[in-house]
Formats: sequence, C-alpha cells, structure tokens
Amino acid sequence: VSRAQYRGADRPLIGISEQMGAMRVSTEGSNGSTTHGSGNGNGDNGNGNGASRSVGRGMMRGRRELSQIMITRPQNILQKRGTHGNAIYLVTNYFRLEKKNDWKLCLYHVDFSPDEDRTFIRKKMMRQHKESLGDEYLFDGMQLYLPKKLANEVTELASKREEDDSVYQIKLKFIKELDGLDSQYLQIMNIILRRCLEYLGLTLLGRNYFNPKAETRDERHRIKIWPGYTTSIRQHENALLLNVDIAHKFLRTDTAYDAFKKGRNPRVDAPKVLLGCIVMTTYNDKTYRIDDIDWELSPKSKFPYKGGEITYMEYYEK
Repeated sequence: VSRAQYRGADRPLIGISEQMGAMRVSTEGSNGSTTHGSGNGNGDNGNGNGASRSVGRGMMRGRRELSQIMITRPQNILQKRGTHGNAIYLVTNYFRLEKKNDWKLCLYHVDFSPDEDRTFIRKKMMRQHKESLGDEYLFDGMQLYLPKKLANEVTELASKREEDDSVYQIKLKFIKELDGLDSQYLQIMNIILRRCLEYLGLTLLGRNYFNPKAETRDERHRIKIWPGYTTSIRQHENALLLNVDIAHKFLRTDTAYDAFKKGRNPRVDAPKVLLGCIVMTTYNDKTYRIDDIDWELSPKSKFPYKGGEITYMEYYEK
C-alpha cells in the first residue's frame, strides 16, 4: 500500500514486527510453528527451528556477500585463455584500480557531547580540525573515514558551534581498518570517485554526472544535449575495477514561463503542463520538481532576508 494509506489505516499485527535498523519477518518453521529472526542484524537466532534471516541494514554489515563479487570464470580454470584458434586483442571500458602499498582506510565512530542532531553542523565542527585530521577525510555525520590511523584508539577534540559559540567535545573511537572485502570499502571508493567528477566541473543530474560545457543544441526541436558518464566500482574476482560508460542528458530549452504563455487560460492550462515536471535553475544547474503553483505571489512579493525583507526582483538583481 502507499505510504499515505499505510499511515491512515488501522495496522493490526500480521506477523511482521519492525525494529529500529532491522525488520523481522515471520516464517513457518520446520515444525509448522511460526518463528522469527532475532532482528538484531546477526542473521538467525540459532534455535534450529527454521528461523528466518533478518532483513535490514545488519545483513550488509561487515563482509560483502559472495554475490557482490563478480566471478567470471570457474574456480578450476586458472587463466582466461583459449587453446585453439587465432588470438585477438580486445579493449574494454573497465579499468583496474591500483592501491598504493602504504594506503589504508580506517573507520572511526564519532560522538558529540552535548548531542547535536543536525548533520551539517556536525560537519562544520569537524572541519575545524583539518590540521590534525588532514584534508583527505570523509565524514557522514556519524562515521569518519581516514587514510591513516591516529596515534590513540580514542581521540578527543573540542569544537565551537558558530551560531552561539557553544563548546562541543568530539570523541573519535577507532573501529577497524577496512579491507577490500568490507561492504563499506566499495561505498567509500564510489564516493571518492563522485567527488573526482565534481572536481572536473561535471554537474550531477539524477545519479550521473554530465558536462554542460560540451553541450550541443538542436534549436529545431528546442533541446540541448549534455554528454556525461555512468560509473561504477566493483570487486571483480581479485581486483577492483572501475567501469565507465557514456551517457547523455536531453534538456528542453523552453522555460516554465513559456508554458504560461502558450495556454489561453494559464491558471487552467499551466498546471497541466508544469505540475510534476523537473526544472533546472540555470544560474547554478540545480534541479527541482514543481509540486504546486502559488498564484498569490509575484516577482514583487517580499520574503525574509538577513533580518529584513526583500522582493524577489531585488534579490535576483543584487
């Protein structure tokens, strides 16, 4: 059922129990009785009665499942080379990622005291320690990834929150050094890759990155085309491989204002065309979905700005 229906309906217990971070799904055990997984992310509850595997984040913690590692030859075949016929040379769009001998990826759990729930504030306070941590760190608000191990198992730092100068204690607790078989390892590799694409000046649209500087236009059909890339890093047998494919994004060159001008009755015709559409603001190449049209506002309407009020026209002029 839809989320709205689920929230509004009576939800009797039907054999599915939910817990924070994992879901327990009831199954018929081998003896015909209903059994449950433990729901703690460990898999089964060890009672031997056909207990179900728990479904949730816990299933993917630690080592990656074998299905995530691409196996392209039988285990008994030592090399992918034929014994008869003519040799041919092939080039693929897979690139081996070579790791430096002294490079590592260390995982730390981060606690803030007092608590701070806003992730962007946590990241701001963590940036105050670039000198001690270095520029090459990744922080998602809860976990910190470093290419080196700090001197102590537990490291304590102090930061100030900019908005009120409150002092926070930050505790970094070393968890482990990740290797190529850890589930988080590939996630971090893909995050680093996406940052590299951003540094190249590419623009994120949807899940892929495109190059607006290399666009081509077709004025007859009122579209422009951005070339881009789809990328993926995966474990292929004993190597990490980067796969790169070509992608293109087709963008209409007509504007939302054009849609208003086309209809005889904008209040009736414009919503039919615009609601649900994705639009892009060309001054920053960000995309938004149109959920509704506020007919009470105009470019001369005011909104709060830096302790006062300003019209939309004045804001964009400045």
